[in-house]
Amino acid sequence: LYLRAIDEGISTNDLMKTISVQFYPEGGSLVRGQRCRVAMLAVDDNGNPYSGEGFVTNEAGDVLASVQTDTLGRGLFEVTPDGSSLTLQMHNMEKRKRKQVQFFPLPKAQKEGCALVLDAVSDTMLAALQCTDSLCGSLLGYALLHNGNVFRCDTMRAVPLIELEMGRNSLPEGVSQLTVFDSQGRIWAERLFFRRPVAKSVDSIRAISQT
Repeated sequence: LYLRAIDEGISTNDLMKTISVQFYPEGGSLVRGQRCRVAMLAVDDNGNPYSGEGFVTNEAGDVLASVQTDTLGRGLFEVTPDGSSLTLQMHNMEKRKRKQVQFFPLPKAQKEGCALVLDAVSDTMLAALQCTDSLCGSLLGYALLHNGNVFRCDTMRAVPLIELEMGRNSLPEGVSQLTVFDSQGRIWAERLFFRRPVAKSVDSIRAISQT
């Protein structure tokens, strides 16, 4: 992790407190000109969760998003890539007075594609797809998979904003996957989501005392 943090770029103010950051754009990639949601995980050079704050800037130095990680090193932010290289600047909250800053480049944004945002918490789960102009008018397909089996699929015509509603009660329990693809089989967006199983009587555990 220490070597990875050095490779990804750090300040030289305090090499004893380097961190490593991993980015997870929802849907799989950043898309230029579309509002994208990005999860991230930050750990220090000992592998411990890193609690800090910072912001995302473009090449011109404009601030596009603010970021803060929790005690588990997890963070979530939204950003609209403008075509330039984006960089996360992280500040150590415990050493803010020393102004320790470390820099991490975000993944390169794709020129065309679909930015996916999925509400996996509400009873009516909504998947919003923002398509670039180059895809508008083309035929897309989506599939919902569970345990490797397709339980729902359909086609749709790409428009700037596509919304797919999925009733939580109609989905299988556990982990499922939403995949959006084109007629050539290219995957434009993909995401795992989880439906918590409903408690059943057969799930109960009883302890019987024998005397």
